[in-house]
Amino acid sequence: MSIQTFLYWVSLWLSGVETIRSSKKDALLDAAIRSYAESGEQGLTTKNLAKVAGCSEALIYRHFKSKDDLLRACFLRLHYRANDYLGSIELPENPSISEMVSISKAYWIKAFKFFIDAGQESLFFFWFRMSDYYLELLEQGAEDVTKARHISFMNMMEEMRVRFHLDISPDHYRTYIVFATGTFATQVLTGKLPATDESYDMMADLLIGGLMTTFPGYSLTKITKMNEQ
Repeated sequence: MSIQTFLYWVSLWLSGVETIRSSKKDALLDAAIRSYAESGEQGLTTKNLAKVAGCSEALIYRHFKSKDDLLRACFLRLHYRANDYLGSIELPENPSISEMVSISKAYWIKAFKFFIDAGQESLFFFWFRMSDYYLELLEQGAEDVTKARHISFMNMMEEMRVRFHLDISPDHYRTYIVFATGTFATQVLTGKLPATDESYDMMADLLIGGLMTTFPGYSLTKITKMNEQ
């Protein structure tokens, strides 16, 4: 056997090993998401994760440093998929408030539909973003989680705060968007709100309407009249 042939078969073997490893990691991520959807935060124990994944607890630690590391990977997996799907968006140089609202609304609905299609994974995603562990990672300056804080659909909304000099802190602004989006997604995914375009349109109006109450000089009456024009 030539050295080239030998290296070729070694590369195939290594590729196979990596594929198996990746599939086992994905199975553990899927198990964590299923466990949370079925039993809430209390279901996220290594014992329960191993049971749902059909593996030993030792296997979890072979792929992840800790249970928290596994949960973090679940969150980041959907984050990266969402950003790849949504991409960036070009805005007019000096948009009016009504233009900015229209663009933001369309972009939010696109993002919301993505999260609804993601199903149980979205329930986990929004729970994680509101968890104490997520806040701890931000305080520690975890680079991957800090970057994930700025998911693309939230960057779009953030543009409204920046461009119109809204007198509200970035943290409060982002928390409102995440909480509202996560709450709506949970209600749709659990069948409490309809999964229709009309329903999504109404949710977007509620979310953006709440943000616009922070616009300088914009009362709810003025916003309503502007939206009717």
